[in-house]
Amino acid sequence: MPYVVRQAAEVEVATPSRTSDQAPATAAPTEGEVGFIRDARRKAFWSKPVTRVLLVLLAVGLLIGFAVQYAVTERNRLAAVHPALRPSLELLCLPLRCEVGLPRQIASVAIDSSTFTRVKDDATSFNLQVALKSTADMVLEMPALELTLTDSSDQPVLRRVLKREDTGAPAELAAHGEWNGTVKLQVPEVADRVTGYRLLAFYP
Repeated sequence: MPYVVRQAAEVEVATPSRTSDQAPATAAPTEGEVGFIRDARRKAFWSKPVTRVLLVLLAVGLLIGFAVQYAVTERNRLAAVHPALRPSLELLCLPLRCEVGLPRQIASVAIDSSTFTRVKDDATSFNLQVALKSTADMVLEMPALELTLTDSSDQPVLRRVLKREDTGAPAELAAHGEWNGTVKLQVPEVADRVTGYRLLAFYP
């Protein structure tokens, strides 16, 4: 039986041409371009008038807050150095429930002299004489005194705090001023053991 050989025809596949209405693909922005856009937007935000006004108001508010905090903390010293500020400081203290008193500056207060002696005809009583001196340029609050009685081994046997109500001292110590006072103390529980004392000025 005869065979018929057929030759396969070559088929050409035509690649469709790009029509004129198809736009070319857009390249993705590089990292540098993205950063540039981000910086531009950030600068535009901070350049807005509303943003600048808010920043100014924030700065003014912070300054006022710091000024109020300083005035409250240093109110006693400010009132002593600038008496004209006292009414304003007292008004500022009203909502804060604070008081404008005298400044405390214990480094400027020194015990100029003191003695501690037994009272004649009274073995349980002692007289404490003390002189306080101020080196400050302003009026200071009168400090309290801490009296420590010691025995023959220099060990404390009694410690007592003497406020100005106990010593009869005034409420204030004048600038470069001095105060002298005498306090009578009764210590029957340790009177027979007392041989010495230590005295300290401080603010409670």
